Amino acid sequence: MLGRLLRHWHALAALVGVAGPAAAQRVVVQELGAGVLMLTTPAGNSVASVGSDGAVVAGVQSPLTTAAIEAELARRTASPRRFVVLAPGDSGVVAGDAGWSALGATVVAHEFTRPRLQKWAGRGGSIRLPTVTYSQVIAFDLNNESVHVVHMPPGYSDDDAIVHFHNARVIHLGSSLTTDGYPHVDLAQNGSIDGIIETVGRFTDSPADTRFVPRRGTLVRTAELADYHAMLTAVRDTVRALAKAGLSEDGIVAARPTAAFDQRWGRARISPEQFVRMVYRSKPAS
Repeated sequence: MLGRLLRHWHALAALVGVAGPAAAQRVVVQELGAGVLMLTTPAGNSVASVGSDGAVVAGVQSPLTTAAIEAELARRTASPRRFVVLAPGDSGVVAGDAGWSALGATVVAHEFTRPRLQKWAGRGGSIRLPTVTYSQVIAFDLNNESVHVVHMPPGYSDDDAIVHFHNARVIHLGSSLTTDGYPHVDLAQNGSIDGIIETVGRFTDSPADTRFVPRRGTLVRTAELADYHAMLTAVRDTVRALAKAGLSEDGIVAARPTAAFDQRWGRARISPEQFVRMVYRSKPAS
């Protein structure tokens, strides 16, 4: 079974232009506490609790990196028990459960995620779907860690969630936080810049040593999260003020409302222009 999955992942790597199987499966591990890991792959950052009780993993998953993540977990626990919480993301839309159930894992997703995966499968794809869904909160208690997954207002998309590793004081903010550049707002899945700002704003008064894991980029602490929140709020408010003054979308882009932030945030996969257009098209919270 694993051999067939690996061959499938290698074929996918060639299709999407990944530089060979080794690059496709690469994972960088950062230890955040006793048995708590940040796992960085081309799909983004996941966080895992791993120990004698098995492992729970949360984040955007890709079939190109599942084997590499499982290898890291297996090195740290003899238990085969796995819980994998799928975060919404590009790979999640096309990859089902990313091959985790074939390795014996219990795959969990928000209740809005499964129908989207099922719709894609109905167009001719061959994928496995999450077997457990949740509405607002789901919790895991293992390895002396308490992990809470909490659904948030629509931010990147309407199935956003944060994952709180309480004892380690680590919070995975998913696609609401991208420390390598401007975030993406998935308007096709009811995403909202207001929702991203609201989600991030809930944590800007956290204890100073709280660590926040982004979808992409390096982890940050509370002061840096507050700076990110201020940037998002300033861009949104400027864009809406310009729109209220009568500027068109193209006119607002030309006015460069992100200019003060582009040196820090404008050098990743989401360009300043793309971000401004997402903010402009994002519906205000009711």
